[in-house]
Amino acid sequence: MKKIAITCMMAAVSMVSFGQNNAITQYFSDFESQEDFTKVNVTSKMFEMTLELEGADAEEQALLDAIGDIEGLTLIGTESTENAVALFEDATSRPGSDFEVLMTVDDKDGNAVFYVREDNGVIAELLVIARGEKEFGIATVWGEIDLKQVKKLTDTFSVAGMEKFDEEKAIAAREISVYPNPVIQGSAINVNVPASVKGGTLEILDLNGRTVKTANIRSTQESVSTAGINAGTYVVVLKQDNAKLYSERIVITK
Repeated sequence: MKKIAITCMMAAVSMVSFGQNNAITQYFSDFESQEDFTKVNVTSKMFEMTLELEGADAEEQALLDAIGDIEGLTLIGTESTENAVALFEDATSRPGSDFEVLMTVDDKDGNAVFYVREDNGVIAELLVIARGEKEFGIATVWGEIDLKQVKKLTDTFSVAGMEKFDEEKAIAAREISVYPNPVIQGSAINVNVPASVKGGTLEILDLNGRTVKTANIRSTQESVSTAGINAGTYVVVLKQDNAKLYSERIVITK
């Protein structure tokens, strides 16, 4: 499949305003006025027109089918900044309660946080905030999002941060459950995960970020004892490779 860089369409669409109320217009509009930032807006029709101009083969036709329910994509970012870390920390503090962290990815090249916004049980928006050593970007895809199809889109259109998107891990992250909460001190926390998450690691952290318990996830149903952990509020984190798939507060009571 031919690679089509979003930046190639910049001249045609970077100054167009579509008026959709997406995460960038809602939480990051102040970035748009920064001179060293690029903004790109692309509608689903533009996706289709780009592929039609190139001539769609079988794989590209599958992409057209995949983006059928996607209404558009917006990205803003810069490829050269000395403030990538500060921008990333600022940006990741902004999404409101309407967005839920899907997963985070940390590797030697940088960091990315993926969020989802749901509407009546359907993913209506996928947001990514990412940084490298000197790069920073925010991208959002909105419409009716099928996580199984996002990879086809991100493999074709070069979108900052989306190269870290892992379809299997993203789907798995939505199927993890940890209960009960609160849990009685000394009793077990039950952890249910899809088969693809076996081999991951569960950590219980105090609110200062110190690890008080670590357990390996060897099966799809695990029980992790809270014996030896003081009563209080903690954060349960489930990781696999370089991705954090689950992070929620849990209360341990006496």
